[in-house]
Amino acid sequence: QECSSTHDLLNSLRQVEKMLAIQETSYQQGLRSLRKKISAMHNSTMVAFKTGQNASCPKPEAPAHGRRLGRVFSMGHEVHFLCKPGYELIGPQTRVCLESLKWSGQQPMCRRLNNTSNSLASFS
Repeated sequence: QECSSTHDLLNSLRQVEKMLAIQETSYQQGLRSLRKKISAMHNSTMVAFKTGQNASCPKPEAPAHGRRLGRVFSMGHEVHFLCKPGYELIGPQTRVCLESLKWSGQQPMCRRLNNTSNSLASFS
């Protein structure tokens, strides 16, 4: 009878080991899933933080012999550029603050005109 109870005890221990192995596998899968969810949430939070209302592009400089119009540098906002009489704008007249928090296009510049009669064209 003692042999029988030892045998039963060993069977019970094996069953407990199997249950524990199954539980451990299930726990590890849940942990991996939770890590993925936390990582995804962290990434989306960082994107939301970067593109939040306080996020803005660096202040664009006015070109030499010109002006920048616009004081809001947040994502999606535009700034516009003009040149003084006697100069023409080379580059984009308008730039937009992109989601990457960089300005679209290249920084414009003002080039001196040879013929001053064309200078009014840059303000029309």
